[in-house]
Amino acid sequence: MANKVDQQLIFCPREQKTTLFYRNVKSRNWIMHIILVLVTGGLWLLVMLFMKSGGSSVWTCSQCGKEMIEDKKAGNWL
Repeated sequence: MANKVDQQLIFCPREQKTTLFYRNVKSRNWIMHIILVLVTGGLWLLVMLFMKSGGSSVWTCSQCGKEMIEDKKAGNWL
């Protein structure tokens, strides 16, 4: 899996302004996974179910280093 960095402007309560936040994410090579599912007769699909999806949901402020967690169900930040 390849590592990428997501960036987003989020209001930082410590800085009291909107700053750049970042998080590390892992992206899958979907073409390789599809080929493996076809070659193994679907057995690779079981492996994919156990693999951790995505990356961290923890965003880090680039100014102060404060970490914030995105609660996608509630639509807010913790």
